[in-house]
Amino acid sequence: MSTLYSRRLTSTEYLLELDTFSRFVILKLMLDDKDIQKLIEVFATREELKEMISRLVTKEEFSNLQTAIDAYAKRCDDYFK
Repeated sequence: MSTLYSRRLTSTEYLLELDTFSRFVILKLMLDDKDIQKLIEVFATREELKEMISRLVTKEEFSNLQTAIDAYAKRCDDYFK
């Protein structure tokens, strides 16, 4: 244990303290090709992320929808009074 720390580091904290190459070596030793393939299948690519983000509703679109719903609710409220 390092003298800089008063407590034992968790495995995540330990990995964060290492340089990139050391992290790669340790993770490569911990994960086999099957594990790496599973991770590749689960994580989205940059292109997939860009596509997902482009389909998100903008603040303006959300505001317009909220305004329309409020107007509809007011009409219903007035009708049933």
